[in-house]
Amino acid sequence: MAVVLEDGKEFDAFISYKSSPEDETFVYRTLYPELEKQRGSKLCLHQRDFVPGETIANNILWAIEKSRRTILVLSPKYMESDFTRFEYQVAHNEMLKQKHKVIPLLLEDISEQNHLTDRTLTSILKSITYIEWPRNGEENKLKTFWRRLELSMPKRNPESFNLERSGEKSEKGFFKIQDNFQGIQDPTKDDLEKIDLVVETEESKKPSSSKNLKDFFAEPCNDDVFNAMRESSERLEQTLEV
Repeated sequence: MAVVLEDGKEFDAFISYKSSPEDETFVYRTLYPELEKQRGSKLCLHQRDFVPGETIANNILWAIEKSRRTILVLSPKYMESDFTRFEYQVAHNEMLKQKHKVIPLLLEDISEQNHLTDRTLTSILKSITYIEWPRNGEENKLKTFWRRLELSMPKRNPESFNLERSGEKSEKGFFKIQDNFQGIQDPTKDDLEKIDLVVETEESKKPSSSKNLKDFFAEPCNDDVFNAMRESSERLEQTLEV
């Protein structure tokens, strides 16, 4: 299940990049592990989050609408793509409506692609401070890069609890909420006893652990996944709005 907070967004940032070997390597081996795995930001990625069978244009519109930021991974290959151009144009339009922020990330020098720069990207680069990836790998510059990028990302709300979407991989397995509300319009706290929290293992795709949510809040158990979630039980209650 996707958790939608009060702003109606599912993701902290949509990553706009060109599907070329060099750019994809940076996104999936550097940007994604650091931002999502290490720093806790929820990213929207083409290969993982776009809906199969939907048009690419509609997927792009959905991704930007459901994200608080769009990170533009700028490179010579990025400048040549019609789809990336559509992505930054949509993101810029959302930014002008004050519903979105754009973060230009300069992966490679694009000065020789000036002839491919349209008015929208020119406006973005002139009005927004970009962040440059330190290609020489110097440690101090890398630390500065990640610090600047993190400051550009949405601030994490300690009162919110981010559940993994049903069926999405995590290091521990899959989280899923099963409920038996059966049409209850305004569930109360007592209705927690009708919700089961399930953890599915990647290997079997079958529940390996299941605990009633009301009991889950009240008692310790040996499963470290549930124990970790119990520490945020009050925030989970608020997320479920019961």
